[in-house]
Amino acid sequence: MKKHFAFAIFALFILLGAYSSTALTPAERKVVQHARTELTTAQKDYSDAKTSLAAADQRAADAEAHAATTDQAAGVLQKQTDAIYKEALTLKAMNAKMQSVYDSCTKWFGAGAIVFGVKDLLKHLMWFALGAGVLVIALYALSFAFPIFGIILAVVVHFFTFIFHGLNTALRALEAHLIK
Repeated sequence: MKKHFAFAIFALFILLGAYSSTALTPAERKVVQHARTELTTAQKDYSDAKTSLAAADQRAADAEAHAATTDQAAGVLQKQTDAIYKEALTLKAMNAKMQSVYDSCTKWFGAGAIVFGVKDLLKHLMWFALGAGVLVIALYALSFAFPIFGIILAVVVHFFTFIFHGLNTALRALEAHLIK
């Protein structure tokens, strides 16, 4: 930059000397003309270099912005990929856990599903009967100390007796109807 400035000042002195009142010799005019040409070329080169530098800076800024955007998008995609991978592992574990149920339900051309359902129903009915039995025993034991529990136990027993009697009557009526 300092070279160009010194060269421009030198060229300015030469140009001022060319337009001074004293006449120049043809050799001096050639030197002045050559200096003008060199100065014009240097100014053009300097302007082109400045434009190229600005364009290179712009390209570098664009490349940095693109790199930042790409890095951000890659981070988002990595997070999504990690989430999908974790979900796939969870689904794989659930699938492995349910594989035995699937296998038992697809036995015998699908008839295994009926066996599986009946076993599951019986298991739940057993737990219900066990819970109801424990509750009845607890109410019976508490009825000795607290008579209100005896009343509650009697109501519950009569309720279930009524339900079972109704079911028994309905089944006998259905059986009598089907026999006819």
